[in-house]
Amino acid sequence: MYTEAAKMDNKDFLKLVEILERESAARIASEASRISESTAFQQTIKDLNSTIEKLNETIGSLLEENRLLKGPKKNSRNSSVPPSKDENRPQKTSSLRPLQGNM
Repeated sequence: MYTEAAKMDNKDFLKLVEILERESAARIASEASRISESTAFQQTIKDLNSTIEKLNETIGSLLEENRLLKGPKKNSRNSSVPPSKDENRPQKTSSLRPLQGNM
């Protein structure tokens, strides 16, 4: 009787070992997959950070260019266009003096 019980226990033990080996292989494959995904995610994060850095540099240069373009308003004192040729200068209005004949 003891021998039969030992044989059954041995069969069950071998099945248990087989199940544990499959479970272990599945966990190892799952962990390897997770590590692979993690590495891919880390590379994606590095790429995105690099892109953000380049965009920040571009934004900085565009803001500086915008500041320079908005600079001080041009007028006859700081303009390269003489007042007589400036299309945007205010036009002289007719004299507000009364006509001499009507006085």
